[in-house]
Amino acid sequence: MDLKVIDLGNDKHLFAAKADGRGKETIPSLIDKIAEQMRSELKEPSEHIKANSQKVAELTTTNLQAYQHYFQGEQLLGKGMLADARGQFEQAVSIDSSFGLAYYRMASVVPWQGGVEQVERARRPLKKALALLDRIPARWQYSVRALDALLEDGAGAALSILSGIESSFPKDKELFYELGVYYWYIHQNSKAEEYIEKSLQIDPSFQRAGDMLLQIYFTTGEFEKTLAEGVRRLHRNPADLEARLIIADSHIILGNERTGFAEYDSVLRFARTREEILRLYTHRAGAKVFQGRFKEARQEYLEALVLNEQDSPTQKQSGYFLELCLGLLEDRLHHYDAAVRHFQQSLKFSPKTLRVYRDLGATYARMGKIALAQEIVDSILTSRAGLDHRYFNHVSGEIALAQKQYQQAIALLRKSCGEFGLQSSLYCYPLSTAYLQDDDLSAAISVLESVVKTRLTFYGLEDYQLIFYYPLSLFTLAQLYEQNNQISKAVDTYGEFLKVWKEADRDLPELVEAKSRLARLKGLANK
Repeated sequence: MDLKVIDLGNDKHLFAAKADGRGKETIPSLIDKIAEQMRSELKEPSEHIKANSQKVAELTTTNLQAYQHYFQGEQLLGKGMLADARGQFEQAVSIDSSFGLAYYRMASVVPWQGGVEQVERARRPLKKALALLDRIPARWQYSVRALDALLEDGAGAALSILSGIESSFPKDKELFYELGVYYWYIHQNSKAEEYIEKSLQIDPSFQRAGDMLLQIYFTTGEFEKTLAEGVRRLHRNPADLEARLIIADSHIILGNERTGFAEYDSVLRFARTREEILRLYTHRAGAKVFQGRFKEARQEYLEALVLNEQDSPTQKQSGYFLELCLGLLEDRLHHYDAAVRHFQQSLKFSPKTLRVYRDLGATYARMGKIALAQEIVDSILTSRAGLDHRYFNHVSGEIALAQKQYQQAIALLRKSCGEFGLQSSLYCYPLSTAYLQDDDLSAAISVLESVVKTRLTFYGLEDYQLIFYYPLSLFTLAQLYEQNNQISKAVDTYGEFLKVWKEADRDLPELVEAKSRLARLKGLANK
């Protein structure tokens, strides 16, 4: 094994290192020998080299097959192919159960913000990584502990761990990426953008950082910047699915309907797998829900379910999500019996997915079927030992709201909002209703103002929180402004709502009422 070090500035040969061995099993030790030679050539004191040397095999794995899977996982991870990367990391630990770094990577690629069951899925390999911490390189030990802090105490705790090592690793793109993501989670978006851009300066081809930058632009409402960055990426790679979808989503939110749906159609020319085509369906259906085109959205979801008829893990994941969205759509239209049927069908695809139980329980509460709603809460908390009870505060809050126990509903729903942020319209919309029923108009307005100001979303127009609750929050906020005699704000907010719903189904009661109220308010202003 040979190593040659060259100064790229002047193409000057600096030094070389060489180590010999027989068989693949000697490769880790050869790397160790070359590393020691290189450190010596760089004038590091010999006593420092001896004191601070750890063998490659001790910090990764002695099994080259396991390392090959790990390496392939890293390559896929850099391209943003998270599910494929996780599969490689799983194969690595199946071969070597002491491969701590692979366990960490398994945990890090889980979309933990997708709900409590995803948090649990991330915690399992993370516990293994923590138990093997002394077998993980020192730099990555900080990342392991930061992810653990995130899942236990939130992004602020994770930042306190990683920010202290920034000066020691000034060229570490992964560190800057992690810092950017954690700043985004606590809504410090300018800091998030700063660190993600630092990561991309080090490696412009770092796909995960590029995807994250698009998400930051999108979630902060910088849609023009989202479009510019997306177009730049498409010039480099016309088959960039993430860029195409978020460009389309941005056009829809900006009101450029024709351009947005043309961008969705363009995805079909580049989609390579059934999974990618299904993602197109969920984004396109989400755009129609956002616009109040519920009849067309329902048809999109149903067509996607037909396309999804195959026996595979992808089929189960997509099937559960499509049925969940159909349930939320019917719930939004107050078709509660249909909503329950779709939630139950969703559970057939994914019987352990807690978010479906949560939404089913909330629907039962709104139907007045309190016993069924409470049964869901009790059975889940009993069967899932150690489950964080805060996750079902939402359902308990909806139960209290249905029973007209408004103070209790406020307390429970505030706990949900406290955990997931006041931007989470899924929890904040019923909280505003509880405040209103409790005769606290100013508090109800404040909660909805937070929702419509931030538009927090992790998934663009795939995010059911954004598509189902953001327009409804706009409409209700306009009503509350009117009730509070804030006429100018009411007019502006009704106008914003009608701009979003300009293509909505004509028989929707909110649409009819918003047009009538806006016309009346404008008439009063002109008198």
